[in-house]
Amino acid sequence: MYIPLFIDFSNLKVLVIGCGSVGLRRASLFSNAGAKVTTVCRESEKRIEGVNVVSIDIKENDIETIKQLVKDHHLVVIAIDSESLASAIARIAISLGKLVNNAVDSRLGNTIVPLRLSLNGIDIGITSYGISVEALRRMARKIEILLESDIEIKTLIHICRVLKKCVKIFVQNHKERMNLYRSIFTDDEFNRYVSKGDTVSAFSRAIDIARGFGFEIKECIERGLDQDN
Repeated sequence: MYIPLFIDFSNLKVLVIGCGSVGLRRASLFSNAGAKVTTVCRESEKRIEGVNVVSIDIKENDIETIKQLVKDHHLVVIAIDSESLASAIARIAISLGKLVNNAVDSRLGNTIVPLRLSLNGIDIGITSYGISVEALRRMARKIEILLESDIEIKTLIHICRVLKKCVKIFVQNHKERMNLYRSIFTDDEFNRYVSKGDTVSAFSRAIDIARGFGFEIKECIERGLDQDN
């Protein structure tokens, strides 16, 4: 069963097998994320500047070569046309405990790279498990429109960005923090202000609720708002 998981790829080792358009896009994606990327390319295939390249023509029965290629990497991306070779590489890599993403057929792997949407400090990853890229693009556009136009969501994101920094400073106990958040986010008056986009009143109500718990966060909120602006 797949579960959503965000990973910091800084300094992780990624092997991309195949330097066609899909492989090059994946190599660029992980390289830009700070990973140490190695690509396995045929002599005739394109290269990415700054990315390590191994020029080799892999055969599916050459198990030792495949093992040597994948053994030192955290993630193996397979972006080749041959399903039998892709299956062989995936099987060996998974047996060595590697994460495997098959960029052409997600069934031949254990890791999916989702379509990523970043907006207003929020990252959303979505996948159809290989059913339809076009459906994903349309879904992403609808989500983007929602995040850009929904005043309640935009207001709540803005409030949480400042509020949570201050609460973490003044409320050291995790359980007390959760109780305070619950009281704020379930408060009818607070939510009424948020739904209207009334940031000032919403912050004021949150400050009053925190004060009722014995925490004075007003000055921290005001400093946070100044920095946020």
